Amino acid sequence: SADTNLQPYGRFKGVLGDLRKPTDISLPQAQYSLACSCLTFHDLNDAQKRDVIQWLASTLAPGGRFFLYDRVRLTAPALFPAQSALWNRIQRTYGRGMRTAVSFDEYNEDLGHDNAPAPLESYFEWFRDAGFEVACLHLHGNVALLGAARV
Repeated sequence: SADTNLQPYGRFKGVLGDLRKPTDISLPQAQYSLACSCLTFHDLNDAQKRDVIQWLASTLAPGGRFFLYDRVRLTAPALFPAQSALWNRIQRTYGRGMRTAVSFDEYNEDLGHDNAPAPLESYFEWFRDAGFEVACLHLHGNVALLGAARV
């Protein structure tokens, strides 16, 4: 678990909660320095993503950081062949592919209704609107690590 794996690096306490209702998550009253989310945001709709980001802005101390690791939505149909070629390269190199869709329409259809990654541009807008500096720290295929610092 994260509690066990991160224990050697200092004080850490994992918190379980429903990100669809962030204000219902029970936290001790404090200003936190770090929060992270791994592969959960794509299960939220855009309004819920914005709500979590706004909630984090009120939960993190000034200078506090949030790291978001999740899939991002592809939005450029003309560039889908390049994205598909990259996924194929990842599969050849690592033995595991990212997606198997052969067209932009099939990619969107494959996502379904409960799988809603947001475009990078949307994340940048939502974080900035909530008072964060934000950057894409790493991008691999369509999986990004975003870092946000509360200013």
